Amino acid sequence: MKQKEQYYKKLHHSLSSKISGWVVLAAAVLLSIMMGYIWRVWSRAIRYEVDKDAMQVLDNTVMRVNGILEDAELAAANMSWLIERDIADPDIMVPYAVQTVRWSSR
Repeated sequence: MKQKEQYYKKLHHSLSSKISGWVVLAAAVLLSIMMGYIWRVWSRAIRYEVDKDAMQVLDNTVMRVNGILEDAELAAANMSWLIERDIADPDIMVPYAVQTVRWSSR
């Protein structure tokens, strides 16, 4: 038993074990710093890609809504002469409104 204790004591105080310990500690610190940096770079890259994709989806949605509104405006313009002609008869306005909605949804 004394021989084992002497070996551990010698190992504890030897220069090579101290240097090995410091090298392992320095490597662990360096690795953790590198992992933190990589995580930050990846999170920024992912955030940029998500923002870019969201803006593209938003732009496509705006273009579709603009197209629908232009179709509705065109349908209303096409029906305006009929509405002006029959403005005195409120019962005839319902079919005109239905037809305007049908034309604008195409």
